[in-house]
Amino acid sequence: MPKITIEQEAFDSALAQAKAQGLAEARTNGAPNFLVQGGTGKSNSASPYTPFTDNLKGLPFARFTRCLAAARGDVREAKSIAEKWAKKSRLEVDTLIAKAMTETSFDDGGALVFEQFSGEVIELLRGTSVVRKAGARVIPMPKGNISMPKLVGGAVSYFIGESENAKPSGIKTSRLSMSAKKQMGIVPISNDLLEDDGPQADVIVRDDLVAAVGEREELAFLRSDGAENTPTGVRYLVHEDHVIQPLGSTLDQVRATLSKAIRLLKTAKIPMVKPAWVITPRTEEFLMNLADGNGNLVFDKDMSDNEKLRRIPFFVSNLLPEDLGVGGNEAEIYLVDWAQFLIGETGSMSVKVFENGTYYDPSLGAVVSGVSRDETVIQTRSRVDCGLRHDKAAVVIDHVTWGDN
Repeated sequence: MPKITIEQEAFDSALAQAKAQGLAEARTNGAPNFLVQGGTGKSNSASPYTPFTDNLKGLPFARFTRCLAAARGDVREAKSIAEKWAKKSRLEVDTLIAKAMTETSFDDGGALVFEQFSGEVIELLRGTSVVRKAGARVIPMPKGNISMPKLVGGAVSYFIGESENAKPSGIKTSRLSMSAKKQMGIVPISNDLLEDDGPQADVIVRDDLVAAVGEREELAFLRSDGAENTPTGVRYLVHEDHVIQPLGSTLDQVRATLSKAIRLLKTAKIPMVKPAWVITPRTEEFLMNLADGNGNLVFDKDMSDNEKLRRIPFFVSNLLPEDLGVGGNEAEIYLVDWAQFLIGETGSMSVKVFENGTYYDPSLGAVVSGVSRDETVIQTRSRVDCGLRHDKAAVVIDHVTWGDN
């Protein structure tokens, strides 16, 4: 995740530009309208919301969330807090938040977030989730579900003579259906941050929210089995013939294993529009240190300089387990044409506040109390699903013990 100091410097820089150069020029340089202090504090009727750019994205969502948390989930009180912040800060975003609180609706007890605010958070996920960075295609699901045809057998073309009838294509299709699965993110926030009207607290909240949602989403898209209302990830969407095992751990065996994975995709006539590997940190270190008989590193230069493995981009996920198998020492490698992997989004997010609530802390492996930590627990909810347009558009290498020594 970006460092908080960098985020704050970017915020301060944009704010300074707005103060010094005026609204019109500030916009030219990427500073949003509501960063301008000393302005009217009112929305521009032609453009009621100017999205944040670059490192500033997502801060309105965090500010909305923090305002709601400061009010302990009471929308009327949140509106009052936002109005107080607006009078003090004269930031247009605070005026918009107060307006959004007036117009907000509820989904299962959670306040639905202003769509433009949540849209920036969803966009930020594209920079944190390995699956999204690799090139997965995002499609909207405004009604919560979508169904589309997918090819399961290739069409056939013929040359024919004059006056001859064309032969039937024999194309085979199936249906790819996605239905929105509810994803919850749990973020504890120190109560000391809730009443702070400064942007520094927004940066902290935003980064925690994006990290919580992005990590769970990435793991689900890669290897969730579809049980308990979760999406079905690549590991359980891939064709069984495309799940292979390493041929060994010597240089020749590693090369042969990687070549086999590439060959399987090409043999299946996958377009290879956005091919990319996803590997674990242990596998990355093993491959970068693999040497030939003369001690020359084989993959290191291309991996270090070009972030490619066998001329194909690779990404490292620290969420993929390295403790699989009977011995608790196995990992997996994914090779996917990510242009064939679809993420369906409803585009909406909701926020629910639990004052001094309890939550599970994975770093401790235990349930902790917000009362003892003086924290308010924020629950975010979004709805997504995923699918693979062709079950042979991926190869999974399992039982990988490379680097386990």
